[in-house]
Amino acid sequence: MKVDIANPNFGKHKAEELFIEMVEITTLEERKKKANENVNKVVVAVLDYLNMKSFMIRAYTPGFNDGEPCEHTQETFLDTEEMKYFDFDDENYNDDLSKKAFENAINKTADNKEKLHIAYKLIEAIENDLRLLHGTDWQILFTSDGTGGVTTEMESYNCGY
Repeated sequence: MKVDIANPNFGKHKAEELFIEMVEITTLEERKKKANENVNKVVVAVLDYLNMKSFMIRAYTPGFNDGEPCEHTQETFLDTEEMKYFDFDDENYNDDLSKKAFENAINKTADNKEKLHIAYKLIEAIENDLRLLHGTDWQILFTSDGTGGVTTEMESYNCGY
């Protein structure tokens, strides 16, 4: 089923009432299969909705956090504003996936601010699915294959602390 986010019936704030159906699943294998379906639906919808070639999601759990709990964190990079602090001389950003994500990021404007908000909310809805599938300490570049599908490039990621 293709999800048409741009359809006016989808609504401006429908991301909070996401279309992903959660069914009772009894095995981990079934849950991972459903999680993969959810991720694919959302990624294809976001790439299509924002008319993007690719975007990156990075997830990590720090080993040290100045006394604060070391919790899993996930960051999504769709727009250049989110990536303005990327320092490609820093080893945390000097990798091919970060560079490709930056090259394909869109500029945040008043015209697309609401669309970006909806896209980020959709991706938030699959955070648990991504963690189930990949654990922590990774980054994935999702790229449209031009035929309604997606290719992925994944590598390990260390936040450095």
